[in-house]
Amino acid sequence: MTYTPTYNTNAICLLAKKVKYEGHILEEVYPFDPKPYSSSSYPVVYLADSSEPKFVNYLEGAGNLFGDWRSGFLADGTPLVFVVIFKLLDMFIEWVFEMNGLDTDKKYRTFQTKNDELRENKLIFPNFVQARPWLKDRLVETYKTLTPYRSVIIHRKDFQIDINGFLQITDYNSKNGSIKSKIEINPTELQQISLTIVSVVRYISGTWHIDPYQEKVLRHNLDNLVNFHGITAALGQRQPLYTKVRLFSQDTDIQHIDTFKIYEDITKHYPDRDCMFDLQVLIIREGVAVDAFYFPCTDLEKGYPEWSSNIKIDDFRVEIPDHIDFL
Repeated sequence: MTYTPTYNTNAICLLAKKVKYEGHILEEVYPFDPKPYSSSSYPVVYLADSSEPKFVNYLEGAGNLFGDWRSGFLADGTPLVFVVIFKLLDMFIEWVFEMNGLDTDKKYRTFQTKNDELRENKLIFPNFVQARPWLKDRLVETYKTLTPYRSVIIHRKDFQIDINGFLQITDYNSKNGSIKSKIEINPTELQQISLTIVSVVRYISGTWHIDPYQEKVLRHNLDNLVNFHGITAALGQRQPLYTKVRLFSQDTDIQHIDTFKIYEDITKHYPDRDCMFDLQVLIIREGVAVDAFYFPCTDLEKGYPEWSSNIKIDDFRVEIPDHIDFL
């Protein structure tokens, strides 16, 4: 009889408990910012007397890292970070086994038996993963790929870190000393795989909420992690860019705003990126803002439709900001 897992509230609480420690460590090492700009930053501005945008050079996703402990830690602690990433993924896989009625404390407690069962492809994952076969396949293959290297770091310490922060791990044949396999992981890959595994468990637990931008980040990162999952058929996701647009207008009719032109202006400026934006509209009278509207990218990205048939303008009216930079 086929066992149907129940991913209910109790199951989600169990997952959160299992991954609490590892998730906390990785979020400390790699602070995850779901959106790269603060609520007060508008890198793209349209003045009331111009149809062309001004691009303001805010640092995308940047923080003040001067004197930060993380760079020094990663210079020497990369193998430890790798082990924590694998542990987080392993805890997630064990939870899936448990939800599928498999006893992870006995028969399925070894990495070999877990990988054998994963190869059977009969496990049902939580809907967040199950509904995304591209994600499920890459998580499973990543687990298979990284399993032997986790053991190498912990038990044999056959690894090196070069001056550029690349982690090189070699799995030798214990009988004749020949190389079975090896992997080289650059710092960007390590950060991306960390973000990927942490975000998956956070999305499943409901701690984080996935939106179209985050979905694209997930797909883009997975395209860059072929070194881990080995699936060469790319998802084709360009690096997403989320930005915020402030538009000053003397016209009170919001329907006259050409959101598709804004999209084209941004993509022209960032031709290699998959661009998304929130839009703030400030109605100006004699140099003073008299009304304000805010349209999230989740509403604007629906093909950038005509306002009249798809968006109720009044639902997006907001308070006028206290401080406005008119450039």
